Amino acid sequence: AVSVSLGTALPFGANLKNQFSSGMRLNASIATPFEFSGIKVLGEFSTFTLAASGDFSDNYTDYSVTSFGVKLTKSISVLDLSLGTGLSMASGTAMYMPYEDYNMTTLFLSGAASYTLPLSGLFSKIADGKFEDLEIAVSMGGIEIFGAPADSGTSDLLDFGLSIRYPFLF
Repeated sequence: AVSVSLGTALPFGANLKNQFSSGMRLNASIATPFEFSGIKVLGEFSTFTLAASGDFSDNYTDYSVTSFGVKLTKSISVLDLSLGTGLSMASGTAMYMPYEDYNMTTLFLSGAASYTLPLSGLFSKIADGKFEDLEIAVSMGGIEIFGAPADSGTSDLLDFGLSIRYPFLF
């Protein structure tokens, strides 16, 4: 199955929330054939951009991050829980003086919870049931990137969004 999520990324850590405003986040996951004890393994790609804001925002660039990794998911009751890790890449101009260029590739950790909306009955009536496997979920999560657009620190973000999942067969 392929899942695409669109949502907002909110800077949460002290070093980011005063320097950047919230932005859009795009996340795509693809199921792998690997599963153990009810835990599914997925490949994950995500990207987000936070707009530079604050008193000195003319001196540094927006914070744009692209991440690739692996995510483990498990359904518990009505929630789908996930934990992920991988590499995040970003480059631009640092948010603190002397406003030098940076280029980072660093580890990230993520976690999320989502709730699939009970819409399967409605989708089964559309186009003779061709969309009965379509799932729409609301989600919230967080990501910690072990790097920031500065000499040191981490990037802590919260994200909220909507995801659409459909079992495409390749």
